[in-house]
Amino acid sequence: DGVVKTTNAHFNFRDGFKSDGYLMGDGVCHLASLIYLAASDAGLSVYAPTNHNFAVINGIPKEYGVSIYALPDSYEVSARQNLYIRNNLDSTVNFVFDYDGANLTLKITIEPQNEIVPGFTFGGLIN
Repeated sequence: DGVVKTTNAHFNFRDGFKSDGYLMGDGVCHLASLIYLAASDAGLSVYAPTNHNFAVINGIPKEYGVSIYALPDSYEVSARQNLYIRNNLDSTVNFVFDYDGANLTLKITIEPQNEIVPGFTFGGLIN
């Protein structure tokens, strides 16, 4: 029950994602982990079935590491390596991203009181 938002991305070359030579879509896990950290801090219900404990994600505490992976034609594998957020608050929640060319900041606003949850900023994440 509820509104579902998805990028419908598969994190592959056809979707425009790049590789660092090791992983296709490198950086997707970093962004998902940032969102997981901020959503948790805002009091939202979050679930990430597969932790990113196989590699460090700079600037992200280990317990907030999220593994994102889409395997074509395998819903079960893809569903286990994803991030799920449910708005369990009685308010509208907005995720506000700002990228200044070097730093990505994520702030979450909760309406109608327009409360702003302290943001998280990470430098040099987006290339």
